[in-house]
Amino acid sequence: MGSLCVSFDFVTGIAMNRLILIVCLFTTLSAHAADARFDAVDASVEALRIEHDLGGAVLVLAQNGVVVHQRAYGGYALDTRVPIASASKWLSATLVARLVDQGRMRWDDPISNYLPDAPVDKRAITLRQLFSLTSGIPGGDLVGGAGCLSDRDIAFEACARQILDLPLTATPGTVFDYGGNSMQVAGYLAERATGQRWADLFRRELAAPLGLTDTAYSYFPTIDAANPRIAGGVFSTAGDYMKLLLMWRAHGKVGTQRLLNSATITDMDRDHTVGARVVSTPLPGGGYGLGHWIERKDANGHATLVASRGAFGFTPWIDLRRDIAGVLLIFGDNSAVGDDVTALIDQIASVLDKDTHHVPFADFGGIWWRPQESGSGFTLVQRSDHQLTGSFYTFDDSGQPLWLVFSGGQWQSSTRWRGGLYRSRYSGSGALTHGVERTLVRTESFGEIQFDFADADHGQLTLAFPHATRTLPIQRFPF
Repeated sequence: MGSLCVSFDFVTGIAMNRLILIVCLFTTLSAHAADARFDAVDASVEALRIEHDLGGAVLVLAQNGVVVHQRAYGGYALDTRVPIASASKWLSATLVARLVDQGRMRWDDPISNYLPDAPVDKRAITLRQLFSLTSGIPGGDLVGGAGCLSDRDIAFEACARQILDLPLTATPGTVFDYGGNSMQVAGYLAERATGQRWADLFRRELAAPLGLTDTAYSYFPTIDAANPRIAGGVFSTAGDYMKLLLMWRAHGKVGTQRLLNSATITDMDRDHTVGARVVSTPLPGGGYGLGHWIERKDANGHATLVASRGAFGFTPWIDLRRDIAGVLLIFGDNSAVGDDVTALIDQIASVLDKDTHHVPFADFGGIWWRPQESGSGFTLVQRSDHQLTGSFYTFDDSGQPLWLVFSGGQWQSSTRWRGGLYRSRYSGSGALTHGVERTLVRTESFGEIQFDFADADHGQLTLAFPHATRTLPIQRFPF
């Protein structure tokens, strides 16, 4: 919020300066009027800054994929760069997810795939457990931190092996122990899997496609640490980090480019700590996905608010139902400001509130099928407004190919969509070679279709045909 007023006239003097002043005032007042709904939010950020004696703050907010508000407070500017501590975890997990989607690693690969001589009790630990902090390796952020995490000059491999020599707190997969130890091991495994340095992977796989110009695992972006702190060593700006969140809320897309698979995003937004005993946590009651907190869930257990709070207060979050992405950049003590930040997130949600009951919990676009009936399947398209449309290829009761389309339906809840089925008939000929004459196409109702999704890759399909109703399990087609 604010305005930029610049004069390129060095001759007209006072008269021009008065005109510029009037334009500046008008622009500032117009901008203020346009953003008046955020006045109370700005006041809350300023109050938080003063109460906790912070040098400044930056807030960037987006809704529906568009930045709707950004402002710097106190002594900070929009491009102020700070250490983001544990907010690094979300970035690091995203980088590993890129490698997983490329087939260079797999979430369920054991450590032994990349480090065959790892201690025997650690060899079966999976990449998924390392990034969901359920590996049984001591967490490290609250207790049991490896000394090498803060040593930027030690060899990356030496630090990973030092961590792997720590005794397990419990059987892998049975506990949640918050911290950076296990992610440090995972980062080194990424280097082993690719033969490339972590810093180079980050620049190539994330920084370049996202356009991150002020984000790096060191204070000096051009100087790479020998031992990058995977879970807590990033320096960034609010604007840069927002680029990650905008990709995330678009389910892996940056413009027309797909950076992550939609199903990967949904999997990472799933609480991987259900049933695990909590050894240490800075957020009692919160769940954890792959690299970030699952702070709130709906009645079906699907994430509604995900975040990655840093020790110094830097807080990125996404309100998945309201499609709000936010970054609050501060440099203080998260244990002191945490409740105020939570209140701010709720305040912003009230300002940008919208109907959340009928927002699907994932992007279900793609090809779906029932493996036992591999001769048929359907394609789903989920638009930016969440509406579903698609086509269904199967066979009629006489064994003839049948194409059906569905559209015009509505989300009944975050897991159920219901709409009409339609069949098209063509009375012409030569459509493949000469094209379709639209006047010869007749579309007729063929019943109803309903999807009930259990997760991003599985669900149930109910078909209400003219003379029968059928329900069958379905799943996303693997690519």
